[in-house]
Amino acid sequence: MLLSRRETLKLAAGATVLPVGPSRAANPIPLRVNLLGYGLGIHMPTTAALFEGMPRLGYAPEAHRIEQMQTLTQTLVAGTVDLGEADPITTLSAAEAGADLKVIGLWYRSTDLVFVVDANRVRTLEDLTNPRNLTAVNNKGDISDVMLIGVLLKHGLDPDKVQLAEIGGSGARVHGLLAGRVQAVAVHLDQAADLAKHGDFQILFKPWIELPGWVNELWVTRASWLNNKANQRIVVELLKSEMACFRQASADLNWFVSVYQKYATVPDAKTATAEALGPLWRGLVEQVNPWPPVIEMRIEDFRSLIPLYKKAGVIKGTVKLENVIEPSLLQQAVSELG
Repeated sequence: MLLSRRETLKLAAGATVLPVGPSRAANPIPLRVNLLGYGLGIHMPTTAALFEGMPRLGYAPEAHRIEQMQTLTQTLVAGTVDLGEADPITTLSAAEAGADLKVIGLWYRSTDLVFVVDANRVRTLEDLTNPRNLTAVNNKGDISDVMLIGVLLKHGLDPDKVQLAEIGGSGARVHGLLAGRVQAVAVHLDQAADLAKHGDFQILFKPWIELPGWVNELWVTRASWLNNKANQRIVVELLKSEMACFRQASADLNWFVSVYQKYATVPDAKTATAEALGPLWRGLVEQVNPWPPVIEMRIEDFRSLIPLYKKAGVIKGTVKLENVIEPSLLQQAVSELG
C-alpha cells in the first residue's frame, strides 16, 4: 500500500512526493521510500539509482522527503515505508530500544561535511575551545556534533570546552557565520567554496582525512521486510544500480550535471552548468571519494564510531552491531555487478 497524503502529513509536515519517470514494466512493483529533505551533490548518484535505475528494472519508487533524520528513522520503525535513508546514530539508538532495523547499504562513503571557520578568530582546533568562539552544529548529538567530538578527541582536546550553538540547516549556519554570530560552522563542501568568496573563511579540518572510517548516511529497512526473498532481490538490484551510478558519476561530469539538474533540491539546480558544478564535482571525486566503484560496508567502521556516539550521549553502546549491520546483500550485489 502506498502512503496516502494524509498519512504522509502525519509523518512529517511538509513532506513532498518526488516525480518518478515511467517504468518500462507493464505492472511496476511499488517501492515506498523516505529520503532526507534535501538532495545535494553527494546524494546525486544514489538518487539517480533509485529514480532512474529502479524503474528500468520494473519498480515504481514513491519517495517522500522528510526534514528530520529522527523522523525518517521513526517511519522505518513504524513500517510505513519499505526502506529509506537514515543515519547510524538514530538507527543504532532505535535498535538499542528494540527496533528490528537492518542496515543494508551506504548512500555514499565518508561525508562532504567540513567545518569552516572565521580565520580572523579561529586558526587551530584549540581555538574552538576558547569560550569567546561559538561553534554551530545542527543538533547536539547529531552527525555534525559527533564528527567534531571525534576530531577533537583525536587531537587530545576536550569537546566539553567547545561552546556549541544548535542551528538547524547548513544554509542557516552559513548566514550565522557571515553575520559574525558564530565563528565555526558545519557545512557542505560546495558551501565552503562559496563562503571563501565572502571573506577569510577557511576549512579547519576535513573529516575524510581525520576520520577515514566515517559512515554518514545509510540504507535502512526492517528485518521483517527483509525476510521476504523478493524484497532481498529489490535490495540487491538497488545496490547494483547505485554502484553503477557511482562509477558513472566519478567518470563523467556531464552525467553528474544532468542528474543534479533533475534531483538536487538547492536553488537554481535546474539551470546549473558543468562550469559551475565542475569544482564541486572535482572536490568530491578527487578529495572525498564518496562514490567508490565497489561499496564496502565494514562493521569495524561502525564499531570505531561507537565511543564517539557514547561520548555525545546518544547511545549507551549496548547494541550488538552484528544484529543490525547486514552486509550480505551488498556482497551479493558486488558479486553480480562485477
